[in-house]
Amino acid sequence: MIKYIHLVANFDANDASQGEQLRSLKSDLEGVATHAAPDFQQLIQALWSANINDFKAAGAELLTRCS
Repeated sequence: MIKYIHLVANFDANDASQGEQLRSLKSDLEGVATHAAPDFQQLIQALWSANINDFKAAGAELLTRCS
C-alpha cells in the first residue's frame, strides 16, 4: 500500500514500468480490501478516486494508521 501511494504521488507517465507496477499493486490492494474492515475498505477504494483530494485524504489516513 505504501509503495502504491508513493508511486502514484511520484508517477512518471513516460515510464511504462511504473504503470505496470501500479496495475499489479492495485490488484494486490483490491485483494486486501476484500478482507479488510469496512473503514479500511473505504479508504483503500478511495485510492482509485478521480478526485485528487479523496486520494490524498485516504492515502494520508492509511499511511498514518499503518505506520
